[in-house]
Amino acid sequence: MFKEALVRLGLISLISIGGVAVILITLRTLGLTQSYAPLRHPIAQKDFLLIARGGASALAPSNTFAAFDRAREIYPEVILEVTAQMTADGYWVLYEHKDLGAQTDGSGRVGDHRLVEIQNLDAGYKYRHPNTGEQTFSQQGLRIPTLEEFLKQYPDQDFLLNVEMRHPHFVSDLMDQLDQHDLQQRVIVYSAYSNVLREIKKHSPRWLYGTDPATLFRASMMESLYIEPVSNLWTDIVMAPLGNDGLGLSPRMLTEIKRRKKLLILERDKNFDSIPEEVASELQGVATSRPEIAVEYFADRLKSN
Repeated sequence: MFKEALVRLGLISLISIGGVAVILITLRTLGLTQSYAPLRHPIAQKDFLLIARGGASALAPSNTFAAFDRAREIYPEVILEVTAQMTADGYWVLYEHKDLGAQTDGSGRVGDHRLVEIQNLDAGYKYRHPNTGEQTFSQQGLRIPTLEEFLKQYPDQDFLLNVEMRHPHFVSDLMDQLDQHDLQQRVIVYSAYSNVLREIKKHSPRWLYGTDPATLFRASMMESLYIEPVSNLWTDIVMAPLGNDGLGLSPRMLTEIKRRKKLLILERDKNFDSIPEEVASELQGVATSRPEIAVEYFADRLKSN
C-alpha cells in the first residue's frame, strides 16, 4: 500500500509539473506572437540620448542652474535630469538628496521645510571639485530652484523629470503645474515608485516613461520562468547600471527589451572605456553625472542625432 501511494504521488507530481510546463510554454508562445510599434515620441527618434543627471553635477552642484548651464554648454542637445520634491507648503523644488545637509548648509528633509526656508540655503555649500577638491561654489549665491523656475528658464529644453514622491495623492498638484507648459514633445518621467508613475501616465499617456525598479524586478522574475514575453513591462525606457556582471539583465531580457522597441539607457559615471562592446552596441543612450566624459566616448553616436 505504501509503495502504491508513493507511485500515485509521483505520477500526480509529474502530471502537475507537466501541466505547469505546458502553461508556461503556452504563455511564452502567446507573448511572442504580440508585435510592438516603434516609439513615435520626438525624443525617441534620436539615435543616442545623453542624459545629464542633475546637469553636469560633477562640475557644479547638482540640480542648480550652474550645473544645467554647464551640461548645455558641453552638449546642446543634452537631456537634463531633474529630481523634484515637494516642500511643506506645496512647492516643487529641484533637489535629489533625502537630507538637505547632503548638499546645502541646512538639514532635514525637503518636505519638512517651507519654500522660503529652502531657498535661503546655500546650494553650493558642500560641493567639491572632483579633481581639485576645491569648494568653488560655496557662498556664490546658488540656491535650490523650483520646478517652475526651471521650466521658465529652459522653455524648449528636453528633460527627464524624476518625481521623488512615495504616494500618488500629490500627483494632481504636480500635473496642474506641468499642464501650464507644453511638455508633451520634450519630457521623460521617472519615479522609483510604480504607483506614482502609473498615476501620472493616466493623466498624460503620451509622455515617455522610465521603468521603475519594481516593474523591472517583476519582469526579471518572469524571465527566470521563461515567460518574459508576457511580463507587464509597460514603460518606454529601461535604465540599467553596469556592474561587474554586465547590465544585470540577462541576454533573454535584453532581447525582450529590444523586441518591444524599448529604449535601453546605461547608468554610468566613470570608466566609459571599460564598457563591453556587446553592451555598448545595444544602448540607445547613457545617463550620467559626467556628460563631459560621456560626450567624448560616445562622440560618433551623438553626431548622428
